Amino acid sequence: TLSLLEKNPKATLLDCGCDTGEFTLSKAEKIGTRNIYGIDSLEESLDKAQTKGITVYEADLNEKLPFGSESFDVVTANAIIEHLSNTDLFLQEIWRVLKVGGYLIISTPNLASSANILFLLLGLQPINVNVSDEVVVGIWYPWPRIHPKNRMPSHRRIFTLKALKELLEYYGFKVERSLGSGFSPLPLPVARLMCFIAKRHADHIVIKARKESRAKNEAT
Repeated sequence: TLSLLEKNPKATLLDCGCDTGEFTLSKAEKIGTRNIYGIDSLEESLDKAQTKGITVYEADLNEKLPFGSESFDVVTANAIIEHLSNTDLFLQEIWRVLKVGGYLIISTPNLASSANILFLLLGLQPINVNVSDEVVVGIWYPWPRIHPKNRMPSHRRIFTLKALKELLEYYGFKVERSLGSGFSPLPLPVARLMCFIAKRHADHIVIKARKESRAKNEAT
């Protein structure tokens, strides 16, 4: 994600799913900006992000974003879209709040990862593809029912690289670059090589997509 960010001290950054703001600050540092906004649904995490100098907003990312049109130069969404049920509105809203010439960097687990393919060949449920909000089932090791207070966020939509690219293009973005990250269970040096050779089967996918004009595909 960080390698795709452009240096621009005047840029205004919005981090969707900013959590406590640690990674948000790393992104802002790479851009060189102090105009940092974060949005999340967890009040406790946002309180911590605010202490780091981030302007925070508490909101449900399945709904419209609380910002005016063309407000941001950069929008990032790291490992968040897979938790949303309204992915179409999410991408439409990101397109709306981006300035013309601005860009989105989005990352998410890869449905077509080599690990998921192996699990499917063994007749098992891929770990990052949930079928229940209460319990993780069908994977290769036992997992107890999760108490609501400690429940892991369920994954609603899991993408392949091709699917995420095409959905972004459908909503008016121009995809500029795509990367793979992680290649379980390989060690880091080998994983980096495999991500270069076969990024479509990496653990995670990362895409940089730009808003080139105000005209976009009007989906109905």
